[in-house]
Amino acid sequence: MPVPETGDPDWLRLPARPGVVLFETRAGGVAMVGAAGDTRAFVRARLAPSGRSGTDLRPITARVRGTTVGSSFEADLAWLELARLHLPGTYRAATDRWRGWWVHLDADATPPVWRKTDLTDLIGKPPSGALLGPISDKDAAGRFGELLDDLFDLCRYPRELAKAPRGQACVYQEMGKCPGACDGSEPMERYRARARSAARLTHERQALAADLDARIARASAGLDFEEARRLQDKRAVMDRALARKAYARATTLDRLAVLAVLPGERAGWARLIAWASGAWIVLADAPAGLPRPAAADLLTRARVACDRAGGFGFTRAEVERAGLLCRELFRPSRRGRRRRSTMLDLHGATAAQLVRAVGSASAASDADEDQPEAIAIERVQ
Repeated sequence: MPVPETGDPDWLRLPARPGVVLFETRAGGVAMVGAAGDTRAFVRARLAPSGRSGTDLRPITARVRGTTVGSSFEADLAWLELARLHLPGTYRAATDRWRGWWVHLDADATPPVWRKTDLTDLIGKPPSGALLGPISDKDAAGRFGELLDDLFDLCRYPRELAKAPRGQACVYQEMGKCPGACDGSEPMERYRARARSAARLTHERQALAADLDARIARASAGLDFEEARRLQDKRAVMDRALARKAYARATTLDRLAVLAVLPGERAGWARLIAWASGAWIVLADAPAGLPRPAAADLLTRARVACDRAGGFGFTRAEVERAGLLCRELFRPSRRGRRRRSTMLDLHGATAAQLVRAVGSASAASDADEDQPEAIAIERVQ
């Protein structure tokens, strides 16, 4: 819904709904881009009498433009694109907190060890190897990397591994928890093969678990009960760790595809927006009571659209869109409020799951939807 110009005496009748607003100056520039859970209150605070709280933009504002949306997340998404377009020099600080964390592991690097990244250091520098995530925060990413070390007997001392085969063995080799690629006890290619297996952990969990089970069975059949117990411990560690909420969404960046099912602008409707390869794709609006065949068709359309999106190019815009996705994936609900937005794994989602998500989102009212604090950036002239 367009927001009326400030000269319209009815401008205070703006809906109290989520939206994004652009304040244009008399000189033809942009004074502010804002997203808020309550569009009316947001504009009122900036065009109110000078005695009221908030930045008074009346002296420089020629026009207010914007649109309402169905959810706070869609408002943030629109804000991200408008802010980048109109105020690129000032909005970046506002997006710094929208960061997901990943574990980068390149089995062909020297040395082939993991590191944490929020992707910002990779802008314009597409890396080789795998990026495992998203993970909820920096500390959790570090723990995930340590999990890879434990499960796949990877090196905890990169400096020594870089010297292979002339590195110095550590205490982990003495305890039998590392085959010792650093000092040449293990061929480096065998170590790299384990690193490649580690990079597949997130999306080949069942296959890796089955491999562990087979190794446990062989060790038991050969009466090597110590090895069987060691492998059983690894299996238990993997199961417990991958059940944690911090890693629940983890896959590899090239495989990550999400279908956001959000409250729509029309009562009784939900809005479907897909994310893949750093792009948000608005797909369709779906009504409450969506039949399963129609839901299956929507999932097929979403997967085709994401396949056409291409690969992640590590541009600043793509990294920032990924950051917004990660913030939504891990953002907790406010106490006492039910989350109406659903983020489905597009590859694994079923028609039944989509039907339920549409039903929940289409039933949302403004009072039920989580509303963020107003986000605004400005360049007041």
